[in-house]
Amino acid sequence: MNGTLISWFKHRNYGFIRPELTDDEIFCHITDLPNKEPLTKGTRVTFELGQFGGRRKAINVEVAS
Repeated sequence: MNGTLISWFKHRNYGFIRPELTDDEIFCHITDLPNKEPLTKGTRVTFELGQFGGRRKAINVEVAS
């Protein structure tokens, strides 16, 4: 999937991705980011959907080229 990082909470190491063509917000944890480094709000990404506690979660997140 393609999307944009719409928020990042540095002190909590998570944020949310908005997939293209939707108003959804997908949870994203720092452990699923490249090199475990936080990204900047507005960064375009590719990702897969996984599950965390019964909710959708972005996994295998990569910066879009």
